[in-house]
Amino acid sequence: MPEHMSEERLQEVLTILDGMADDTYEDQAAGFLYDVRNELARSRSEENGLRAALIVAREEAALKDVEIARLQNVAQLLGTLAEGCSVHPRYHAVRACAPGCPTCDAMWRARQRLNKEA
Repeated sequence: MPEHMSEERLQEVLTILDGMADDTYEDQAAGFLYDVRNELARSRSEENGLRAALIVAREEAALKDVEIARLQNVAQLLGTLAEGCSVHPRYHAVRACAPGCPTCDAMWRARQRLNKEA
């Protein structure tokens, strides 16, 4: 029996063997038919296993993409905090800033987002 027979070919062989009416070949045909059906079931099982593996791989890739995006966002927020404010160098976004400085305000928003991430 060939190692990898296409499903169409297996169905063809099954049809031929099912239609055999000659008694001399009946035992041989039944054994071969059994082998063909097992091979068909095995190939379908392998196909289902490959489909499941592909689905898992896609889900893992999607999760990795989400994690990469999250880490990039965190890095950007940390960069905002690290740059600081040139007008108010002592402000470290520990508490809310005084209104009026856009850089300090951006630092405060970055700190709040980082706290939500953690």
